[in-house]
Amino acid sequence: MPILLATFFISCSKNVAIENDYDFLKEQEALIDEFYSNYPAQLFNPKAVYDSTLNVEKTFKYSDEVYNILKASKKWRYTPYKLGGASSTKGADCSAFTKEMYKDLYNISLERTTKYQRLNGKKISKKNIKTGDLLFFKTDGPFGLHVGIYLVNGSFIHLSSKGGTRIQSLSVAYWSKRFLEARRY
Repeated sequence: MPILLATFFISCSKNVAIENDYDFLKEQEALIDEFYSNYPAQLFNPKAVYDSTLNVEKTFKYSDEVYNILKASKKWRYTPYKLGGASSTKGADCSAFTKEMYKDLYNISLERTTKYQRLNGKKISKKNIKTGDLLFFKTDGPFGLHVGIYLVNGSFIHLSSKGGTRIQSLSVAYWSKRFLEARRY
């Protein structure tokens, strides 16, 4: 009997294969109190995937592209930040993340650095930003620039300087003050 019970509990505790493609995103969603929404991503737990609330189910009803971006970003979930790095497992920076994401999603080859990614593409006004556009920010980082990919409803995804992918809102004070421009490729 003890062996039968042990087998039952072990089999119940194992990860079950994800049957619904959207389930992996629901599992990653981490909702943070509104109090913290005005702080930069760098102050959050590095293992949190999303710092801003994103209504996953509502988003998917309207945008396969957002879903594809989030699915492609899954491999970057726990990527350590490494300036100049380009590996989702060994370490990368924000521009390596956008470069690889664009290659995977759109078969577009971006420049390697944020500075040069910002020099190409078509400049887009803030009110005309669409899913997949690159967003550029003036930050306190090593070179003073940061890049992310716009999702929907004022949110974007980026590789945080503390590691891992994060979803942030453009309306958060930290990001809205530092927003430089958007570019479309």
